[in-house]
Amino acid sequence: MTQSRPCLRLAAAALALVLVVAACSDDGDDDAEATTTTQAEETTTTAADDAGDEGSDDTTDDTTDDDGGDEGDDDADPDAEATAESVILVASDFRSDWTSEAPTPDGEELLDCVSDQDVDEVLEAEVDSDEFSLADATGDNVLGASSTGLVMADEEAATALLDEIGTNQFAGCALDQLVDGFEEDGATVIDADLSPAGDAYGVGDQSVTLNGFFSIEGDDGSTVDGELSLTMVRTGEVVTGVSVFGIGETSFPATTDEVVGVIADRHEAELG
Repeated sequence: MTQSRPCLRLAAAALALVLVVAACSDDGDDDAEATTTTQAEETTTTAADDAGDEGSDDTTDDTTDDDGGDEGDDDADPDAEATAESVILVASDFRSDWTSEAPTPDGEELLDCVSDQDVDEVLEAEVDSDEFSLADATGDNVLGASSTGLVMADEEAATALLDEIGTNQFAGCALDQLVDGFEEDGATVIDADLSPAGDAYGVGDQSVTLNGFFSIEGDDGSTVDGELSLTMVRTGEVVTGVSVFGIGETSFPATTDEVVGVIADRHEAELG
């Protein structure tokens, strides 16, 4: 089914949190507009405290009514859309000190970098999760995570998608989009990299990871350094893209491992 191409939101999520950090650093306003995630009895991001000693105390008290995520494309097949929604991150995957916001509107779309096939022609459904984040009281140390569930027309199309995402060509194109996103918002990119890491996790029928970092300078001369990771997990024709990033001193590696583990377990439970 032809529909709007999904945004895997690695660039958008990283940029959004960088801007949050810059705002907190500039004016000291701790009143975030994000909602607090619903706490489950057992949660997965146990390393989250490393983003700060206690997290921000000034998030709103309102909790999300459900697990969040967008509602997908109105023209998508309902069964395919339900499948895509079943393999994304939800609020109960995180501790209560993480916050969530609705997915940002599509900006730079990483799947524009796919050239081996027409993604619009082989994409059956797409659902974005909320964007989850954890910041310390200063706003200088931030973790962020988000995901996208995709249902492709068949396993061949899904396999080809991950094959291409794991290439240097795709990583270079995605890096260009990340840099363009920063610069369009007035930041100067000092250094940045995004490189394939192969099948770093060995989960699902197939997985591929891109790892990178960025160092940017705002128009006020302040510098923000961060790490980022995009992992794609495929089971049959179903794919989840999960992006994680850390700014400042965080538990980025451990949190990335945990979040990818959540998605791998969800694929096993829902599709295995």
